[in-house]
Amino acid sequence: MAVECQTQSRTEWLTTKSEVTRIECRWEIDNFTNRVHQEWKNIAGPRIYADGSIVEWSLWMKLRSDGFLWIGITSNQPECSQCDFNACIYDADNRKVCCVGFTEEPRHFVTVGKAQYRRLVRLHKVLHNPQLYIPGDKLTVLCTVYYLESEMFAADQLQMPSLVVPSPQKASFMRNVLTDAEFTDVVVVAEEREFPAHRAILAGRSEVFRAMFTVDMEENHMKRVVIEDMSADAVSELLTFIYTDSAPNVGTHAEELLIAAEKYNIDRLKAVCEEELAAYLDISNAVDRLILSDTYRAEQLREATLHWIAKHAADVVETDVWETVCIQHPKVVKLICEQFASYIKELKKPM
Repeated sequence: MAVECQTQSRTEWLTTKSEVTRIECRWEIDNFTNRVHQEWKNIAGPRIYADGSIVEWSLWMKLRSDGFLWIGITSNQPECSQCDFNACIYDADNRKVCCVGFTEEPRHFVTVGKAQYRRLVRLHKVLHNPQLYIPGDKLTVLCTVYYLESEMFAADQLQMPSLVVPSPQKASFMRNVLTDAEFTDVVVVAEEREFPAHRAILAGRSEVFRAMFTVDMEENHMKRVVIEDMSADAVSELLTFIYTDSAPNVGTHAEELLIAAEKYNIDRLKAVCEEELAAYLDISNAVDRLILSDTYRAEQLREATLHWIAKHAADVVETDVWETVCIQHPKVVKLICEQFASYIKELKKPM
């Protein structure tokens, strides 16, 4: 393992009005291919530290069941370590390959308890283009930590009383806007249940709703949106997400909500449903979820499901649904066979 010198800078962050430390660490993992196959529980990484502070962070890399490499971080002082972090990789041309969820600015500072994680890059992508991603069989990762230190742990400073800031109230406030039904100007109807809502909020979250309310459509004239292809409970969950950006019962309605997210073009809800459905794949639902993902363009769910099916192919072909899939969904069978062939190819590679 090679680690370049860490670079560190400080700036006042406008959103926090506090001094934020930005620390970069370039981690080079030699002999990457062999380490993937031989020691894959975790690959331990370097320690990152903040000058003038007792706080340190430990990095590691892990391959999870979704086929992605993930970067994890923990702190030696979880009670005082308020931080956010990003990770990306460098290719052979020393260019940053930014990964899922990457941002150049911290999104929110949280206490690092057990661990934080960031999804980095699909292992399949790295191994199938080694000249670009692992030249000389070396993977180069750039980790950036944004650190907001508690005053009581900063070096050379007097102890300050800790300040208590209430948690953001946006989610609960918007939930009250929905449930109190004040100043509503449209009604969403499903299974004869009516949900008073606000056109401005629906239009702000969905281009499809915006089109309904801005062109000469029945929904615009009648101030009613009738949804006939969803249960009333799922529509309630859909509206909760539109207002609060959260879906407390997503596990119960994940398939309906994924279809709705595609229909109404709500990308974040779609990703939330994909994550939920991928987390509970098993022999009874994997093929059905692959068909669902292919039908509704859920690319992340499709990739995770293909990966799962390739690892359990012997059991999948014994299920009752397999013969039906072969007859009715030849495109899906083609995807499964291609993924299985790729999986076998990886297994045959010399260690």
